[in-house]
Amino acid sequence: MKTILVTGAAGFIGSHLCLALRRSGTAEVIEFTSANQIAELPEMISKVDAVIHLAGVNRPQYETEFEIGNAGLTRSLCQCMALSGRRIPVVVSSSIQVVRDNPYGRSKLAAEKALEEYAESTGAPVVIFRLPNVFGKWTRPNYNTVVATFCHQVGRKLPVTISDPEAQLQLVYIDDVVAALIAAVDSHAPVGSSYPEVAPIYKIKLGVLHQRIASFQIDREKSKLPDLGDPLTKALYSTYLSFLPDDDFARAVDLKTDDRGWLFELVKSKAAGQIFVSKTRPGITRGNHYHDTK
Repeated sequence: MKTILVTGAAGFIGSHLCLALRRSGTAEVIEFTSANQIAELPEMISKVDAVIHLAGVNRPQYETEFEIGNAGLTRSLCQCMALSGRRIPVVVSSSIQVVRDNPYGRSKLAAEKALEEYAESTGAPVVIFRLPNVFGKWTRPNYNTVVATFCHQVGRKLPVTISDPEAQLQLVYIDDVVAALIAAVDSHAPVGSSYPEVAPIYKIKLGVLHQRIASFQIDREKSKLPDLGDPLTKALYSTYLSFLPDDDFARAVDLKTDDRGWLFELVKSKAAGQIFVSKTRPGITRGNHYHDTK
């Protein structure tokens, strides 16, 4: 069984990853969170077979925190791993914003350079994922992703403001990110730095994204399911359901009653038909027909 250090373990991606690793039963997880100190890293690193580095800063109060929380922490991590005298594999979540000349992008690029230098000097494999917008359950509205904000607002019938409906987004689903991170740890990555992509990456316009999520609310009121055969729709619908208020899961049904009994339509789908629930009184025969294909 591998022992894996996960930095940023309490964050959005980290919480999903740690749960998946422990559920698999193939890894022991050591968590490094914002409650830990850099001085604790050497002892942690002495116990691990691999590191998944997710910790970072994306919305600090002060701009200088980008350098400290992204580049600075990564340099300290690399220094500790190098001093251990072992070639410890590292899997990293970076960002597609490394190509942008802004404080966040520059700090993530500096973190990548520190990792590349660690790989070159030690011969350890370093796998860097430049992630686009990651979405899924346990995200925070008005913070992590626009998907979270739309799901929260739509699920509560609150107004949504869209600055540019034509803006193109690149999205990846949290389950796919976690699977890629675990696969990278389990694989025999080549010596040096590599930059694979998480797949699939979904491209969608901001306005279309909102319309898709808004349609979930409309369909639920009619007991209709969306097209779950489409991977993006399935992932968005799962995320949307996770944002519903607790009291919005029980729903009134449109009960049809007559002297034969009662019936209601539980759920329906264009792709899969309907499911009915019914009660028939004793001595009553219903239906008297069958479907060749159903």
